Amino acid sequence: MIPGSANPLLLVSAAEAGGYTIDRSLRFNQGDSAYLSRTPLSAGNSKEWSLSFWVKRGTSTSSDVGLFSTFAGSNPATTAYFNSVSGITFYDYSSSYQFRLLTTQIFLDCSAWYHLVFIVDTTHATASERVRLYVNGSRITVFDNEIYPPQGVDTDWNSTTEHQIGNHATYFSGYLADIYHIDGQALDQYSFGFFDENGIWQPKAYTGSYGTNGFHLPLNNNSTAAALGTDTSGNNNDWTVNNISVAAGADNDSLVDVPTNGTETDTGSGGEVRGNYATLNPLISTSSTLSNGNLDYASTATYQSSYGTIAVRTGKWYCEGTVGSFATDATIGVSSAPFSTTTFVGGSATSRGYEGAAGRIYSGGGFFAYGATYGAGDVIGVAFDAETGKLWFAKNGTWQASGNPATGTNPAVYLSTGIDYLFGVAAGNGGTWSCNFGQRPFAYTAPSGFKALNTANLPAPVVTKPSEYMDVKLYSGNGGTQTITGLEFSPSLVWYKSRNNVGNHALFDVVRGATKRLISNDTAAEDTRSGVTAFNSDGWTEGSFDNQSGYTYVAWTWDAGSSTVTNTDGSITSSVRANPSAGFSIVTWTGNGSLNQTIGHGCGSTPSFIIAKMRTGSTSPNWQVYHQVTGSSRTLYLDTTTTGDTRSNYWGTPSSTTFGVQSYDGVNANGYTYVAYVFAPVAGYSSFGYYTGEVTFFTGSGFTPGPFIYTGFKPRWILIKNISVSSASTNWVIKDSSRPNYDPATGSLYANLADAEDNIISKYIEIHSNGFRIRGINEGINGNGHAHIYAAFAEHPFKYARAR
Repeated sequence: MIPGSANPLLLVSAAEAGGYTIDRSLRFNQGDSAYLSRTPLSAGNSKEWSLSFWVKRGTSTSSDVGLFSTFAGSNPATTAYFNSVSGITFYDYSSSYQFRLLTTQIFLDCSAWYHLVFIVDTTHATASERVRLYVNGSRITVFDNEIYPPQGVDTDWNSTTEHQIGNHATYFSGYLADIYHIDGQALDQYSFGFFDENGIWQPKAYTGSYGTNGFHLPLNNNSTAAALGTDTSGNNNDWTVNNISVAAGADNDSLVDVPTNGTETDTGSGGEVRGNYATLNPLISTSSTLSNGNLDYASTATYQSSYGTIAVRTGKWYCEGTVGSFATDATIGVSSAPFSTTTFVGGSATSRGYEGAAGRIYSGGGFFAYGATYGAGDVIGVAFDAETGKLWFAKNGTWQASGNPATGTNPAVYLSTGIDYLFGVAAGNGGTWSCNFGQRPFAYTAPSGFKALNTANLPAPVVTKPSEYMDVKLYSGNGGTQTITGLEFSPSLVWYKSRNNVGNHALFDVVRGATKRLISNDTAAEDTRSGVTAFNSDGWTEGSFDNQSGYTYVAWTWDAGSSTVTNTDGSITSSVRANPSAGFSIVTWTGNGSLNQTIGHGCGSTPSFIIAKMRTGSTSPNWQVYHQVTGSSRTLYLDTTTTGDTRSNYWGTPSSTTFGVQSYDGVNANGYTYVAYVFAPVAGYSSFGYYTGEVTFFTGSGFTPGPFIYTGFKPRWILIKNISVSSASTNWVIKDSSRPNYDPATGSLYANLADAEDNIISKYIEIHSNGFRIRGINEGINGNGHAHIYAAFAEHPFKYARAR
């Protein structure tokens, strides 16, 4: 189903849409007061107009950030901006508001691109249709404030007052691309974009008429700064470019950071391959100021770091950092995707940095001699081979310690492989860096085989459309039976829960068979209920038992393939239904009561997360959970708030074919039957890891958001558990992107509780295009200094994702 639409036929291929690409974006730096301006010579249609553009945010701080405005006198009259809580405010003001929309949804993602369409038609008979706002192809319909204009009223847009792009009392910070304005027509989002085969919103060329003051600014003519404002609509409605540069080097604001992945060959020169580029991520930058599209870093405290928006675990990559103001502790390097915003480059066992004051490598908290010192004006090249873990550094084009990335010789260090790494910079108080990940030409050509860091160069994910393997469904009970449809697969596991009433979780799977229920918040054995009574090609049939009239439900569903087979890979024979492409299998077996047993799982790779339950028997033990972070000798309990138990080699040593069990009731009592849901990580689709909670309070009331967790995709479903302490708050928290379908993700359900969904601010999280950030301070999701594990599944892989 298309987001924001009831018409699945609107999915089209890029070829069908004309193969439209965006060549360049224009960077707006708030500190430079950068903006575009134009004063129309004659008025156009102020009742009907459409404005479309792509935007990548450079800040999500608590100040207004202008998108566009007209200025009647010195005040904005028609304007739109990201407001201080980072929703969108869109209004027209004369002596009072003629219209005003303030979104409930917030837009904090600085790692990918949004598409925004603003539509005005004050002639429409229906008040709510007179002003419309679309984000990434979906109409925004939920607002904290709604004032619609009187019918037929004139707005200030298309008048002869000054129009500005990139300003509303405060200047924009970030990137804009492909700006269309249509004078005299109230169009919809499909005039400017389409959903591709994977359900991702893509740009397309507008092919209609423009009207008197209509224009198209592709922003791709960078022969001069003035040429960037050239209108290509045929109307010659050119714009004046203010405080924007096309000079070579770090000041160049014309970049190939764009919403579409290009097909250009990466020669190592930089500034040639189009795609969504890495920048520094303000969500994992502490005591620092980011500017110039999050490519410039300034430390405001001692011993602070900032990390990039794209992590890598395969491939060869190159980036550069130019030192501005040199300060003690100036360091550049790579770090495993940080679990704490205070992690310093080189300060952990999986982090290495080149420190300038003494020319040393900072490695796992210690130093060793390496190369030349460096200071203000020096360009430090970083080459990282994620396949081998080899890392090299260059000063002004000379690789240090006789290293040669092109031949793979004399690296600075070796790092562990098979984990995600982010590029990062650090400095003492007052130190600055200017970074280049390839969105502009490099100062020195990258070594052969090493690429710029953008989404076009990322490897293609195994799962390009996660909704074909895992999805979330919302539905309402009808008091009888009903068929739930709309999935893009036949579900093998259906886990549902009532949202607005107290009621048990219910898990049904195709291996145990329809009507066979387990309850995640209870230790009870399997029973027979008319919940899921049939598994269908695109959903399931719901019986009357858990289908109460007036109840709302959420169901989380997974696909484990098309057939159940006998598996003899382990010492205990199992029945397995597996989908190795998605890293998921459903496994059933009968315990034999023996030590050191193994069970075949069929996932094809080593599992990181296993949920198991005894189905039959009188002992009714807890649900058992294996997580790669807690390891084989610790089992967690899905139905409790405890931190679990430590039991020697409880899960054996999971491998690509088997996991282990001991003779405990929870997994291997003699003659009792069991089921396990087994998950192996798939890059771009699923992630299983941990983070450390961080709670930092402002002076007075309020708090800063907590840690950012990089997953490499936009999450669809997230499960979180505090594993450091046991308390009434340390529940198994379940979040998904449908409750509600905008940020912040407010709705919380708990795998271990029958409670109705709550919307408590201390449990909020934010979902982003490349991971999620903890927004609340509840101990269950953000216990200060506590370890939290998570399991997450994708809505879209980051290679293709739009900003959330």
